[in-house]
Amino acid sequence: MDTRPTSVTVIAWLLIVFGVLGLLGSLALMTNSSNPLLLNVFGAAHLSLMETIIVGWIATLARLACGVGLLYRHNGARYLLVAYGLAALAYGGYTSGNALSVIPGGVIFAVVVVFLFLPKANGWFAGKGNTTD
Repeated sequence: MDTRPTSVTVIAWLLIVFGVLGLLGSLALMTNSSNPLLLNVFGAAHLSLMETIIVGWIATLARLACGVGLLYRHNGARYLLVAYGLAALAYGGYTSGNALSVIPGGVIFAVVVVFLFLPKANGWFAGKGNTTD
């Protein structure tokens, strides 16, 4: 039996869990969009509250698509995750106003990418042989 590498399983489930949490966060922002405190905070931000909600939905859908795609052995999910991760780092650097703030997330992203492109993961996504962790 061709077994999915443990690293791919862990990364996929983390993406799904964080995707669901992002969905809940976006829903919370939508239901509290008239809160004066939120409006005050987003008044000084680079993006409006509605733009932030839209970006949150896009990020949530990307995370969920990547997580499910990884579980179902869709090779394109790895590349979608790389594209999403780079875009998220750029967005984080832009909205934070401090490019150094993206370094911790960038390090985590690099580790995830390394695990997704290790020879065992490459073999599993290519459907070659028994590639167990």
